[in-house]
Amino acid sequence: MSDEDDVILDLLVEHEQAIGRLYDRYAGAFPAHGPLWTRLAAEERAHAERLATLRAGTLRDAWRSRGRKLRPQPIRMSIGFVERHQAKVQAGETGAREALAIARDLESALLEKQFTGLDDSLPAEVLSVLRYLAAETEQHRALVVAALEADTGAAAAS
Repeated sequence: MSDEDDVILDLLVEHEQAIGRLYDRYAGAFPAHGPLWTRLAAEERAHAERLATLRAGTLRDAWRSRGRKLRPQPIRMSIGFVERHQAKVQAGETGAREALAIARDLESALLEKQFTGLDDSLPAEVLSVLRYLAAETEQHRALVVAALEADTGAAAAS
C-alpha cells in the first residue's frame, strides 16, 4: 500500500471517529434525542473499526484500487467541519434541531461522496466493507431525517 493509500484510509477512520465524538457531544447536550445520538455514536465507532480492517492482509492490497479514487484534502476538510461543530456544541452554540440538520447533511454527504458508484470489480471483501458502511450510513440518514421531521412537526403543532 502506498503512503497516500495509508493516509486516505487513516483519514477515513479518523473521520468516522470524529463524527462519533460529535454525536457523543450531541447525546450529552440534547437528552431528548440522547438514545438516538448514543446509538449513532456507537455505530460510527464501529464504522471506524470496520474501515480499519482494510489495513490487514489481502484487504490492504485490495484497498489500493478504491483508495486512489479518494483525495485526502476533502476528507481533511470534512474532519475540520465536524471538529468545528464539536466545539460549537461544547460552547452551547448549537440547538437540537440544528444538530439534527448537521447530522443529516453529514450522512448525506458521506453517501454522495464516498459510497456512490461502488466498483463491482473490487474484491468481495472490500465491497462487503464498503456496502456495509453505505447501508449503515443510509440508515443513519433516515433516522436523523425522521427525528428532524418529528421535531419540525412538533414545533408546528405548538
